[in-house]
Amino acid sequence: MSLSKLRLSLGSLCFCWGLVALGASGCGKSEVPAGNAAPAAAPEQALPAVAIAGQSQTQAKAEADDDDPDDADPDDDKAEIVVPKEGTPEWLTHEATKLLLSPPPQTEDLEALKTHRRAKNEKVVQLSQQAIKQIHDDKEKERLLNMAVHNLMEARMQLALSGDHECIDSLYEDAEALFKRDPKSAAAAEGAHALVNFAYLRAKESAAADSRCLKEFARQACHFAKNFTSEERRSLPLLFTAGRSCEIAGLMKEALECYTLLQQGFPKSQYAISVGPIMRRLKLVGRPPQLAGPTIDGDQLAVDDLLGRVVLIVFWSAEVRPFLDQLPALSEISRKLSKQGLTVIGVNLDQDADLVQQFVVKHKIPWPQIFYKESDQRGWNNPIVTYYGIMELPAIWLIDQSGNVVSTNVKIDSLAAHVEKLLGGVSTADKADGKPNVKDSSTPKADSEPPAQGEAKAEG
Repeated sequence: MSLSKLRLSLGSLCFCWGLVALGASGCGKSEVPAGNAAPAAAPEQALPAVAIAGQSQTQAKAEADDDDPDDADPDDDKAEIVVPKEGTPEWLTHEATKLLLSPPPQTEDLEALKTHRRAKNEKVVQLSQQAIKQIHDDKEKERLLNMAVHNLMEARMQLALSGDHECIDSLYEDAEALFKRDPKSAAAAEGAHALVNFAYLRAKESAAADSRCLKEFARQACHFAKNFTSEERRSLPLLFTAGRSCEIAGLMKEALECYTLLQQGFPKSQYAISVGPIMRRLKLVGRPPQLAGPTIDGDQLAVDDLLGRVVLIVFWSAEVRPFLDQLPALSEISRKLSKQGLTVIGVNLDQDADLVQQFVVKHKIPWPQIFYKESDQRGWNNPIVTYYGIMELPAIWLIDQSGNVVSTNVKIDSLAAHVEKLLGGVSTADKADGKPNVKDSSTPKADSEPPAQGEAKAEG
């Protein structure tokens, strides 16, 4: 939860206070129960971190205009802060803000802290509702309304975080009412942002257990980005995080929806540029990959030369602990199934060739390793990695006998079963959800063939 200091100027009344821009969470309305990577990527079963911004773009612009140093009055610092008259919407908003900023009691009693927090947020809701009721039709007090809405939604989120179904429903109902009142207003943006933040943190808590929370996070992130296009500062990090979170969890349909919206709705943003390679990878299912390169032994290796065999592509680094944990299982699968038609290829992301050679010898890894001679093509700059947007290690791809990708998201605990099914003699292509499933090999190819490997680096 972040704190944003906001200033409110109302005619001759001038007073200052801080507003709390809280992060929050939620899987949706009350039907949901309470309850190693590229430089910035998250581990399995976790959500990528995202810094959630505070106030809306329109509010931020107004604040920046108010705080213009050229307009500063040298007597401002000497001006006395005047508390508004009790019972006015200004006073109600002021009191709600003070409550949001008030520190918790000095106690280690968790139940006491929980009780205090709930009572405080319920009081903020009451004060904010009273203020909104007085000014919701007053265009001259739109800015004050936005602040009251901000306080209301922050308190609503904190109450909803307890998992109380009635509080969750109230959060959604308030956001819906604000959107219906004026779908392009800053107040509606506050409501929608509260929902996406609520969904984000609830998904973060429940990522390993409940895919519904991740789907709700993606839905709310898409809703916020579509309906409040001026809110790029807040919407794009959330949309990208929702896409990555769904991708990690194997929810490829939802991930593609988020990434597609980034590309089509915000094509000039850095986020849109970064998701291009990721989408290229996600769309590989059922299609042949463009994957070739030099081996650490000086040979050339291409997946196209391995038609008729099931192929595992393992992206790895000697410094990544999860790969070390998975290596015994990978070695056993290779030993057991290589004579039946399985080939394993490693794509290494380390920088030191000697280190890789020593690691391969020490752990008796029998499969070849793609490793680039040029130092600027090693690590995360590996052309294959940049072309397909690999973002965590280890990553395991499965390719069938026809050369089509079955999955780019195979988990080690189910890998042996998927390989054995393919070796049964039937070519497969993956379903859209990223989970391998046997079907006919006549999967349609891409509309255009992927570029040659030499072109991959330039595009990646």
